[in-house]
Amino acid sequence: MANENDYNYRRTSSNDTPQQRTGTHSSALANQRSSDVRSAGTSSTGTRRPAQSGTGANASRNQSGQNSQNDQKKYMIRRIAFLVIALLIILLFVLAIVGIARAVSKPKKKTEDVLMKEVLFEAGEYGPAPEQLLTETGRDAVLKGARVEFETDIGQINFHVLGAYKVNMLFTDLEGNISRHSVQIRVVDTVPPTGVAVDRFTEKGQALKVEDFIAPGSVRDETDVAVSIENEPDYNKVGTQTISILLVDRGGNQTRLTASVTVTEASED
Repeated sequence: MANENDYNYRRTSSNDTPQQRTGTHSSALANQRSSDVRSAGTSSTGTRRPAQSGTGANASRNQSGQNSQNDQKKYMIRRIAFLVIALLIILLFVLAIVGIARAVSKPKKKTEDVLMKEVLFEAGEYGPAPEQLLTETGRDAVLKGARVEFETDIGQINFHVLGAYKVNMLFTDLEGNISRHSVQIRVVDTVPPTGVAVDRFTEKGQALKVEDFIAPGSVRDETDVAVSIENEPDYNKVGTQTISILLVDRGGNQTRLTASVTVTEASED
């Protein structure tokens, strides 16, 4: 192939000027090199080998850059998710602390705040009303709309019998919250008994009973009353004598009554 090109070159150059011949010669050499390069790129089997270029390297670099960007995006997403979860945990923690602080700082009504622990109640036929067991704070709350009531059936308690009785109370505050409180009612008797004494006549040698010196049904007290004569008269002595009658109730309260007994000679039948 080189000889043929050289022949063509010589044949063509005979009609050209020196400048043209020079340019044609250069073109022929360039074509010769290009042909040689193409021949070298062809394999022995006649298959042309693909020319090595920078396209594959660029594609590899682009793929690597894309993977790096994806990794950065995933990292940022994980970071944002972590921050959101951390903020939620902190928020819940703060809310829990605030709730505990409010619960601790909120004043709690204790039994002694609205209801007395123990109430002294004078013995009688009926027990106390619920309002009688309230403290001043409890009474103020009831005046504003709070409610208090017995949970225990106090109708089963005999308030004529001295002693301590525990009852349960229900207190409903202004917010509608119901709380149970225990109150001890101590039944006492501080009022002395009353009665009416009467004078009596008897014959010599005829003794009288203490009840004979008390007007029927005149002794009054909320508890049982013991009646006795402090100074027994001499029924064998004719004349009038003064006696003292003592009334003592279950509370230890005493009342003294004065009566007279007149002893006469025994009548002759």
